[in-house]
Amino acid sequence: MAVPAWSLLVSLALCGWSQAPPADEAALKRGAKAKLESARSALIRGDFGAVVDLTHPRVISLMGGRAQMVGLLESGRKKFLDQGYEFRSLRVEEPSDLVVQGDEIYAVVPFSIVLKAPGGQVMAQGFALGVSPDRGRSWSFVNGDPDSRLLRQVLPDLPERLRFPERRKATYEKDGARVDPPRPSWPIIASKRLSLG
Repeated sequence: MAVPAWSLLVSLALCGWSQAPPADEAALKRGAKAKLESARSALIRGDFGAVVDLTHPRVISLMGGRAQMVGLLESGRKKFLDQGYEFRSLRVEEPSDLVVQGDEIYAVVPFSIVLKAPGGQVMAQGFALGVSPDRGRSWSFVNGDPDSRLLRQVLPDLPERLRFPERRKATYEKDGARVDPPRPSWPIIASKRLSLG
């Protein structure tokens, strides 16, 4: 006896095979934002173990493992502070629409950052790519790059339909005027290390 096509579709949908975002997308977005806010808080207070715990496992592997990544972040922070930089604020914004591929959920989570810099302050915007392998129960993150080539090196199965924010140039305010910003070494240390090429 042949199974009607509609019953197969209903069964697949009920078993979670749908590629549509899960029913409570708002709760999933809140969860991704909250986890990135936890990483932000850990970064600002220098708890690099907690930062690494919220980093995508592939990034940790490419950095040489958990201990090496923590060490790189610690030494990078020392250089960052020695150059006269420090965090003033890091604000996590609302995630984009979710993209589901298989059991994984992807969220682009924008953020804005303000750094005290020698003689002024630097303001920049960026994003992190959140990945949940378990339909939203846990999240890990990869620092975003609108070019997406780096992201695709780290996450080769990245869904094509993900859309990333455009790259925006950081601004530097010195004595109330905007000028080209100096380049701190620490916030970009991981992306330089992961350039893979």
